[in-house]
Amino acid sequence: MTAEEVKIVLKSESAGDGFKRTEEGYDKVAAAGKRASEATGKPSTAQPPRGLATSPKGWDAKPDAPEKKTAVAQRNRAAIADAEQDLAQARATVEATDGSLLIQFGSGAGDVTLELVESELEPPCIALTNAWMVAGAWMQELRLTQTPVAFTDGSERRLPSPPTISRIQAGGGDATYSWNEIQQLSMPPEFQGSYQFVRDSVRTALLSRADGTDAIQSALEKFGNGFTVTNPRANVARIEFVGNFAGVGQPLLVVAVPDAPEGDLTFTLSLDKAPLAAMLRTQSSVDLPLEVELGINDDAVAGGVRVEKFRFDVTIQRGVLYAALASAQGINWLRPVPKDYIPFVLDQVITGQQFYACPLGNGDAVQFVVDHNLATDNIAGVLLRENASDGRELVNGTDYHVTYQGANSLTVTLTGTAPASGALALVITAAGPKAAFQAHTHTMDQIIGLNTRFESLEQRVTTLETYIPSTKPGLTTSTGTMAITIPHRAEVLFTSATDLTKLPVRGPILLPAVHEAATTALPSPLPAPVADTVWSTASRVLVPGTGRILSSHAPARGFVASDGRMLYPAVRAGSTSSYYPTPFERTLCEFAINEKMLRVGRTLDLQLGVKLQLVNADTEAQWVLVIEQGAPVAQTTPGTPGVNLEDIVWAATPILSQRLLVTGLATLHSFGCRVANKSSGITVDRMLYGTWEAAGTAPDAANFALRARLIEFDTKNNVPDASGWLSYKLGDVTGEADATATIS
Repeated sequence: MTAEEVKIVLKSESAGDGFKRTEEGYDKVAAAGKRASEATGKPSTAQPPRGLATSPKGWDAKPDAPEKKTAVAQRNRAAIADAEQDLAQARATVEATDGSLLIQFGSGAGDVTLELVESELEPPCIALTNAWMVAGAWMQELRLTQTPVAFTDGSERRLPSPPTISRIQAGGGDATYSWNEIQQLSMPPEFQGSYQFVRDSVRTALLSRADGTDAIQSALEKFGNGFTVTNPRANVARIEFVGNFAGVGQPLLVVAVPDAPEGDLTFTLSLDKAPLAAMLRTQSSVDLPLEVELGINDDAVAGGVRVEKFRFDVTIQRGVLYAALASAQGINWLRPVPKDYIPFVLDQVITGQQFYACPLGNGDAVQFVVDHNLATDNIAGVLLRENASDGRELVNGTDYHVTYQGANSLTVTLTGTAPASGALALVITAAGPKAAFQAHTHTMDQIIGLNTRFESLEQRVTTLETYIPSTKPGLTTSTGTMAITIPHRAEVLFTSATDLTKLPVRGPILLPAVHEAATTALPSPLPAPVADTVWSTASRVLVPGTGRILSSHAPARGFVASDGRMLYPAVRAGSTSSYYPTPFERTLCEFAINEKMLRVGRTLDLQLGVKLQLVNADTEAQWVLVIEQGAPVAQTTPGTPGVNLEDIVWAATPILSQRLLVTGLATLHSFGCRVANKSSGITVDRMLYGTWEAAGTAPDAANFALRARLIEFDTKNNVPDASGWLSYKLGDVTGEADATATIS
């Protein structure tokens, strides 16, 4: 330590290790405190310290230095000799022994109190006195020792700094992209208390510095499900706001410290004292003992205070840094010392002479006010010349005069006739070069490779956007949740039975799709069944049923197909040549949404499960699962009709379409969709087996209908007389309970 000031912190350890010096090199304090506690049989922290006194000094150093022949030593010896004579005149017997004066007054019949009234010894000294009886006579000891070079009996408890929160990145976004709020928890290494986070008057559970990222994240979930905590380096935790808090700026979390141990007992010992300065005049350092005395509250001892002392050696060095040595910091403007890791290039620095140039003359005036805006009074030169390739330079003081009006303007007055328009050229130069770090922008073309890199990134982002959801549940402008219950249902086609174990061995006909390039008009009366034939209908026709399949109608401008066993209504798949049996189509659910239900900022979430199975079948089969959205349309004639529903026009491209193979093993298929009404428009995502991805066509407005269906039934071609029982169960994603479509 240098001879200026030293601060020592004594920490109370819960394990009874005494007081410990936190800085390197002071382990002796802890050892001394432990020895003191062992000597008393009690840990030194059983009771809180009441206070302390400390001082560094030459241990029992005498004012006299016999081996030295200095003037100070001689004066000290003379002063002590004079004191011995004075004591002899007071009828005292004086004996100098081992640096002490042993004194007996008279016959030693009484105890005499000695007091040092005045001392001229160098360095300054104090008198330590003691008295005891020897052979029935009182003997007084006077021991002169140097005063401490520094002393204090004041102390205070100081708490370490608490954990703090800072913002690394503010959350936000635009119509296309968003970024999450990131805040940082900084934990001082010396902090020992408990802390908690506070947000909107809600407090988390208590945490300690021993808790890791998982514990912090778990505590933050008190505010909602939307936090990710990482540990980029020691004593730091990064908190990212995700989930319900994603893409939105967040207020800084508040850290509260409701529970912490007492502060560390700290004393400050000033070494800026004359005795120490005297010691360091002739030597660069001195070794001195530092003695510490602790008063510890302890009801088990008399007086209620137990005193413990310990000391250790310290080296105090003469300082070599002084305020007079301070110098101005040099700055390398071309290669400044970096303050962060943002790349720096030289084209961000401009250098050169400050100047201003302009033409003068208008054919009329001989005096011109020039606003050069160089922001300096240090104008090094004003040059005026004829504004021509062979023009001469005019002479200042002869051809013209210059006067200055502040740091940004001057006046040029010509002594001759008024020059023609632009006939003269003026150049004003400031003193010295000027360098500056300029705020600036660059075009993308100026940065080598930037366009290529951005084009590559845009292509990759476009690809990613086809796989990731576009909705953000939780980022809403409206509150409250609305639920639409979709009842659990089960059906075995063409029977009222639901127990699959009690179905007859022979099931109904399983009708295949028919693939036909051309159709003919359906004759009347109905023809006999012909395999792989499709007819078109001009009007609505009742088609008789058979093989447990009920009679049903084929609509006008529809189709009737045959597999050779029976006639049945069929539906064409778009513009393909495939026609699928209508009796096997099933609508799983259908409901409507309006603009009051799905306001801007709200999201519709639908998640379902369907379980499919064939029983007692001699073939495998297929269904196509679709979720479709449609818009209600109204009749507009005749006149001006009121509110009405003419039809629901279903979009040609479904939100979700997935072929499902049906076998004798019951198989669950989970699916769903999510429709979000954003300020930028309506978006839709689809879900299959728990994975969300961007969907196709979204509704044009918040008035639409949704339905889930099983369509395009087909069987294997090599089983011409296929039969069996076909079943499905609809419910939530487990297929066993009611499903719920929520709007939040």
